[in-house]
Amino acid sequence: MRIMLIQPPAGGYLGYERLVKTEPLGLEALAGALRRHEVALVDLRLNSRLDSALDKFKPDVCAISCSFTMSVPSALECAQLVRARCPQALVVVGGVHASIAPQDLMQSAVDVVVKGEGEAAMAELVDALEQGRDLSEVRGLYLVRDGRPFFTGSRPPVDDLDQLPLPRRDLGARREGDYYF
Repeated sequence: MRIMLIQPPAGGYLGYERLVKTEPLGLEALAGALRRHEVALVDLRLNSRLDSALDKFKPDVCAISCSFTMSVPSALECAQLVRARCPQALVVVGGVHASIAPQDLMQSAVDVVVKGEGEAAMAELVDALEQGRDLSEVRGLYLVRDGRPFFTGSRPPVDDLDQLPLPRRDLGARREGDYYF
């Protein structure tokens, strides 16, 4: 499958992004769990154009990071653009804020919100899509069923971080000089 991982632009302006702009390690970790798929990473904090990236890549799944509360509006704007440009793509949102307050992201342009660690959930979600299985079988997801949010149940915690696949840091390597701390 073709999977696009999207880091939205920084929401709001607190000056923080002038001091710190780290590579999107959470999305690179997701990419590590999706190695058998074609994965593209788009970091909109670096002035990338989402519309042209969507038109060129034509993703089956778009996963949008939403780790900070101030990122909710920009994450939802990304979801709306994905829905308009690629109506067939499954739109997934994950990250810290998504895990804490999934109801903030359960909008019409968002199909799935991932709660908790996303590596195993995304890998299983993509496998379920490929096999034609119902996503309600995948634990750790918020879906909409009968017009209402439906939680598929918690995933077990990751006890051994060494069991997680290595992040795909190569996806951000070409922009290495653009990240700083």
